[in-house]
Amino acid sequence: MSGLAYGDPALALKIPTPDRVLTDAARAPSLLAHVRAISAVNSIYAQFRDAAWAQMQASGGLAPDPRLLANLERARILPSSGRFILVNAATAQLAMYEDGRQVDTMKVVVGKPKTPTPMLAGTIHYVTFNPYWNIPADAARAEIAPLVLKRGVAYLRAARYQLASDWTSQGTVIDPATIDWKAVAAGTTEVHLRQLPGPNNMMGAIKFGFANDLGIYLHDTPKREYFAKARRTFSHGCIRLEDAQRFGRWLLGHEPVAPSADPEQHVLLSAGVPVYITYLTAQPGVDGAALTFADDVYGRDPKADRGLADVKIATVAATPRSN
Repeated sequence: MSGLAYGDPALALKIPTPDRVLTDAARAPSLLAHVRAISAVNSIYAQFRDAAWAQMQASGGLAPDPRLLANLERARILPSSGRFILVNAATAQLAMYEDGRQVDTMKVVVGKPKTPTPMLAGTIHYVTFNPYWNIPADAARAEIAPLVLKRGVAYLRAARYQLASDWTSQGTVIDPATIDWKAVAAGTTEVHLRQLPGPNNMMGAIKFGFANDLGIYLHDTPKREYFAKARRTFSHGCIRLEDAQRFGRWLLGHEPVAPSADPEQHVLLSAGVPVYITYLTAQPGVDGAALTFADDVYGRDPKADRGLADVKIATVAATPRSN
């Protein structure tokens, strides 16, 4: 799928071979039930598909709005059943699904336009209590190094920042006085800074990581004021949760409690839960209202074709038919 990275390759859509299709159909106890199961699509995709069909019919056969088609392609990866998490960076919302049905939602904070949250699919296998905040290299260079040059290394101690040899559990602590902070600010020297757990830690009390090459995860936050804003694009790319405790309770199936006060306490889930971080600007209408588009804050949508702007994009309940 264009623009989407897989932290967990097992989540990638796969096109079955003809032999596999025929074998699975032959083994199915009920062919009708089997066909219904493999043809099922997630509810978001179904709404976008039906809206695209309705728009094409209303426009006299013109191709649907390319923005809608882009959203249709982004929604295609979402499963139609099971337990999963959907993070929509376009609206800064997170939704929890069970058996393909939305059971809870919350606000999130996503990346700034200069550091956008990527489209990414992965699997959460554990919860991390008392996390470090491993500070991104660009933030260390542009935000922290200038403050060290202005205030001295005492600033790092006051902010509970620690310099490490690397971000692994085997990393050793380094004396910040041994670092050329002018070189860090200039971008010629890279450092591994982390913030110790505590009430002001940018990760909050709990983090939800998953394998990916982009350094993206979901986490708690002490900065609650951002959730009152309509546009919530303030992070370096990771996802800050409005209610990390509630989210952790849903993932774990019980109250999320740290095993100890030690940093980086990992607690395994009983089963991994897929997370899909996507970008859905198309917004299905409620109770028959027209489908609308959220602001394209990251500039990922194609431009609407001229002549389609006045065509109402209706949300249709019925499955479209071919002519």
